[in-house]
Amino acid sequence: NREAFSQTLSHYLPQLFEKNIFTAAVDDTQLDIPFDNILYLDCNNSRGVTLHNGLDTIPIQDSYADCACLLLQNSRFLECYYRLIVNMDKIIDMNEDTFILVNQERIPISRRKRTQVKQEYIRYITQK
Repeated sequence: NREAFSQTLSHYLPQLFEKNIFTAAVDDTQLDIPFDNILYLDCNNSRGVTLHNGLDTIPIQDSYADCACLLLQNSRFLECYYRLIVNMDKIIDMNEDTFILVNQERIPISRRKRTQVKQEYIRYITQK
């Protein structure tokens, strides 16, 4: 029926036009990193922004705010803790206060935002 087609189209059409590449300043050059290669990105004031891909940690020269603005435009990314953005495609399990990633790394879930974060994650995996 027409309504079902419209809903399906509205779900998949934006995905066709998504860039799926994160461009970041690394060692004074621009590096294109496919979203599929990102586990999470975090920021610590002493070491700045770091991208984690499961094999390496890559220091990013861009500000956390700039990185967050780019990544959070894509539905697969979620800020689950203060200055920590996780790729929900890389989550294999969820506990009370952590996400467990494909490499068995545990990512904290903010106590203050726990309900919202879990709802967003459940919504994402059920709409995939």
